[in-house]
Amino acid sequence: MARAFRAKHADESHRARLRVEVGRLRKLLRTLAGVSATKRGFALVPRGGHELVVLARPVEEEHAAVLAFLADGESWSSSALALALGASQRTVQRALDSLAAAGKAQSFAAGAPAVG
Repeated sequence: MARAFRAKHADESHRARLRVEVGRLRKLLRTLAGVSATKRGFALVPRGGHELVVLARPVEEEHAAVLAFLADGESWSSSALALALGASQRTVQRALDSLAAAGKAQSFAAGAPAVG
């Protein structure tokens, strides 16, 4: 919950918000899968013979959201990434600089980054 709500400590209001969001998710997925609580989090349970497929593994690192947008190899401008992420362009530029320094992204023509 701390990651989802960007809070240091989860309190009852966070738990209520989580219940609401999981309820919304259950409603959206009801024909495809059930959402069940487990000791480690939540699990998707397929319905009607459907198979669940994970398209990309979740990345748990500081700039995971930026990497997720770059994962398909398409080039993005920092302003387009900022808009997609709901962040400032400067924040995205700092994230891209950090990823480039770590060898996880590189800049191509006119500053359009891609996963390296």
